[in-house]
Amino acid sequence: MLGLTSTLEAAQRQMDVLPVVSVTIGDVPPESLRLSEVVNDYAGTEGDVSFDACWVPSSGQIARIRCDGSGNVYVQLVTPGTGAAWSSWTQLASGTAYPNGPVAIGAWAGGGIRPRWLSSDGHTMLESYSAGGSSPTWNAASSWDAGIGNLVTGIACDQLESGYLRWFWVVAGGQLFESHWTGSTYSAGLGDGNGYGGTPRVSVGYRPTTAPGGDGNCFVLVTYGSPSVLAVRQFDTGTNIWDSGGLTTLRAATSGYGYGWGRLAEARSYQPRAAITWHETPPSPLPAVARLGLTPTHAAITASLPWLPGGSLPAGITLTNGLKAFCDTASPSRWWFLAANAVWHALADSATGTGQRVSFAGDQVVDFRIDQTRVNHPATVQVTVQNQDGALATAGIAGGAYQALRQWSQLALSVGYHSSAGDETVWQIPCWIESIAFRDDVAKGEAHLTLFCVDAWGILDRIIAGSAITFTNATLDQILRWFWWHVCGDLDASPPASLNGITLASFVVRAGESLGAAVRRLCGIAGVVLRFRTLSSSVDGVGWDSVGQSVVSWATGGSVYSYGPSAGQHPVIQGNLAPLVAPSGTAVEVVGKSTSSVSRDMTLANLLGHELVVRVVDKTLDTQAKTDATASQMVALFAPEGRGGEITTLANVGIELGDQITLNVPTAGVGGEVYTVAGIVTSWSRSHALVQTLQLEGTN
Repeated sequence: MLGLTSTLEAAQRQMDVLPVVSVTIGDVPPESLRLSEVVNDYAGTEGDVSFDACWVPSSGQIARIRCDGSGNVYVQLVTPGTGAAWSSWTQLASGTAYPNGPVAIGAWAGGGIRPRWLSSDGHTMLESYSAGGSSPTWNAASSWDAGIGNLVTGIACDQLESGYLRWFWVVAGGQLFESHWTGSTYSAGLGDGNGYGGTPRVSVGYRPTTAPGGDGNCFVLVTYGSPSVLAVRQFDTGTNIWDSGGLTTLRAATSGYGYGWGRLAEARSYQPRAAITWHETPPSPLPAVARLGLTPTHAAITASLPWLPGGSLPAGITLTNGLKAFCDTASPSRWWFLAANAVWHALADSATGTGQRVSFAGDQVVDFRIDQTRVNHPATVQVTVQNQDGALATAGIAGGAYQALRQWSQLALSVGYHSSAGDETVWQIPCWIESIAFRDDVAKGEAHLTLFCVDAWGILDRIIAGSAITFTNATLDQILRWFWWHVCGDLDASPPASLNGITLASFVVRAGESLGAAVRRLCGIAGVVLRFRTLSSSVDGVGWDSVGQSVVSWATGGSVYSYGPSAGQHPVIQGNLAPLVAPSGTAVEVVGKSTSSVSRDMTLANLLGHELVVRVVDKTLDTQAKTDATASQMVALFAPEGRGGEITTLANVGIELGDQITLNVPTAGVGGEVYTVAGIVTSWSRSHALVQTLQLEGTN
């Protein structure tokens, strides 16, 4: 149940209470960027060469470095805006760098911009410095030697770790190394003990403690091997040692696919998601492409898009050396996407950006309906608002006041009552607009706009696995997180024991299977309900800080609310109860990899005198204990079916699917019995009250 104040709880128990409704819409797709208005700032002739780029927080500028095939190194510092000098470069090396060799650039919290590149001998790294400004000057390069015989193929840095100048590099066939400024010199390179074959490339992100899930450590993104993989290695900045956890593979070598030039921009307080980009070479005849993925965690890439804004790249622009993506803190803030010879930007989500938020007060809302008819299945939300004098005719037009009124914008429906403390509301389930309809009633002189929305489950059901996805030796909660991160970047999960207590040797999402179907399989194994909710800590109910989740075991947990005719109970307007219902199964047989288990509910079987057996085959269950646990949990799903029905009440704005309630309906012989909420339909219009129908089952 959602958290309600005592005054709101008291108000919604009254029969003569005044409902309060409002709607906020944000131009925010689920866990992704709105890339439909990407602007190409620059398409130059520098060539598709080795490069790096960073944002300079102290000045709002952007720094870039590139190294061409003739061993020339160039650097620039650009102030974004009209007339930005993206084509103006300062040469730092003339034919003395390793041709098209690794480069990196960072602007440190303590001030100053530092580019680093590789000399033509392949093992000496050179570093320059500039204090920045509108007319930057660059000092003579100092050097750091990785050692004769070591070919440095990747150099990386990140700029926001306070107090440290820290660099990383990788050696072909050798290790990842870290070095930091000690006050008088750089520390000796500290290797991570691994070997990286092929032509390894690296990028690093520092995740401050102020970022979502931030721990103050560095995370090195590395592409290596043949066939190549994309992986992450953690460096613990507090102890200045490599983390003992080893590599986390983000993209494994698959048939015909190769990954190169991975680049990581870690999450910040102003950039709530990590941006991971890489150059992907699929099997022929598919074309190679740079890809962009956003994720709440550097441990997984949940989804990605090919970098083809507008459907194609500018003439002459290719991105075989990858793409760098990061967010700034300008007003309005922007996402930047950079290469050696191209620059793009897109506006970041902003509560104050033109058209990025559209709100409707209660007197502008005509009606709404929220249908949650089954647990672990999609809900539908329909909201109708006034379109007085056609004011919303510009809905969805980029740059307009109603830009957010378009497909896949997020909608937050705030519902509650006028209590003794004033108007009090809570946000209902998070949802996103799928379609918009204009409705005109000429006879009545009314113009309305109706928003048809889907919830997080609806999004998961629309995402299809293009190829098989395999999880190995992972717990149920670890696998589930990977799925819910597509719609809910919640890193603070507290799963029940039924999730983290089961480890699957292998779980496969089949090619062509929806993610929603895969999640339902996992929830069935554990006997749980996965619920998505709008977090009360969210600023305005929409955006990457707004969607959370809750996992509860089905038909257990105890009553959270009392319904009935007595004082202090939530009033029931109409009831339709069925205290005796035949369940759909009395036993579950689970066939695993090499074991099988049967779990029975003899109370149900003895009523019928026969067994109704449900058979499940799941080869991911590789031990007797796992098939036993799964059978036991799945048979428990049938026991609550022995009681059912529904009640209609004034809406309890805090109730959720899977909650349990105490019900008192003396005329039906129901007194103080606990039921489980299996479905919720909540609706309101100007012609009727804020009402709710709860579909009920029994309890375990």
